[in-house]
Amino acid sequence: MVACRAIVSKFRLPSPGADLVGYGESETRAGVRVDMASQARWMIQMLDTLGLARAAVVAHDVGSAAAQIMLATAPQRVRSVVVLDGVYASEWAMDAIASIQAWDPQDADRLFPVPCASPWEVPALREMLKAYEGVKGGARLIRAARDLDPRQTENIGEAFACERRPRPGPLGGARRVSVD
Repeated sequence: MVACRAIVSKFRLPSPGADLVGYGESETRAGVRVDMASQARWMIQMLDTLGLARAAVVAHDVGSAAAQIMLATAPQRVRSVVVLDGVYASEWAMDAIASIQAWDPQDADRLFPVPCASPWEVPALREMLKAYEGVKGGARLIRAARDLDPRQTENIGEAFACERRPRPGPLGGARRVSVD
């Protein structure tokens, strides 16, 4: 909590804890892809709407792909990127969500117990995934899983190789690339 108060006192947080479009409790129109390239584009549009020239981006899980795409396509808009448990290049652990991608949308209401299943009863995990409960939540999770595309970042390292900007590393650490 102290860290959160310190961050709030120093930074403007336009959407603290916000979900990506089509994830968690956020909705989107049918037929609109919720892939990470679209998410990156929408984040830039949000900065425009808020009148922010640059932003520090904190990303988690597959949202880190959107942050990396944002950094690669609009580096002048990104002050810094913090990645928590993210993806890199084509390493997206797609096998972990294969069963969700293959799930029959007709049975979307039965999906919620699957990502919550664990050998331990973890109430915080269940609470975090509650947005995917029921028909609408299950359908939202299936759709989001099906729109994930590791090809969107498989060559992302090339975008960082020739320029002086932070480059994500495979273990989540960022390193500076020097330009001669």
